[in-house]
Amino acid sequence: MYLTVSFVQMLKALSPVMTIAILAISRLEKFTRSLVISVFSITLGIIIASYGELNRSFIGVAAVLTSVVSESIRLVLIQYILVESKLHPMEGLKLVSTACAFWLALQSGVIEMHSIIMEGHWRLLVNRPLVTLACCCTGFGVNLTAILVIAYCSSLTLKVIGAFKDIILVLYGVLIFHEHISRVQLIGYGIAIVGFLFYNHLKATTPSTKETSKSS
Repeated sequence: MYLTVSFVQMLKALSPVMTIAILAISRLEKFTRSLVISVFSITLGIIIASYGELNRSFIGVAAVLTSVVSESIRLVLIQYILVESKLHPMEGLKLVSTACAFWLALQSGVIEMHSIIMEGHWRLLVNRPLVTLACCCTGFGVNLTAILVIAYCSSLTLKVIGAFKDIILVLYGVLIFHEHISRVQLIGYGIAIVGFLFYNHLKATTPSTKETSKSS
């Protein structure tokens, strides 16, 4: 509504960097210089690939940045609950899902309940039960996978994987639907892929903070 898709992707690319900053401030993880460089290279690559017509809007920029900061804080808090409180991933999912369900129900009740009842949108649940069930199952799978990644890796790893997922979707569109990408975008995605491979190499060769604390 307020920003172009390219500019939104550029702002959302700051999410891994924001997650690193919050994790460092909260002292949940310690980062090496190489790890920070790898994450910054992923972010830089996505920003370059998303460069295009920038329709700047204060409201739009504020909304996206608020979303980025909130998402990073949410993931770091989930990591704190799972790791520091030593909760099982299913226990953490139950705790987080309860809070999310409450706020979503409150929001829909205030904003959307009138149109759901008066315009008969609730009939979609009855007319398409299999689609509704599929949405519920896939949503549960996405949330469970995210919790498992945060519990056994970190919230930063989840954001890096999310950034790489966007790259895969773009490449899929190019190969399958023959969508056009410019040379600048290709260079940006190349930088991001190299950063992602470097990040995976560092994660595979560097012991985690939990392993370090156990050995000490």
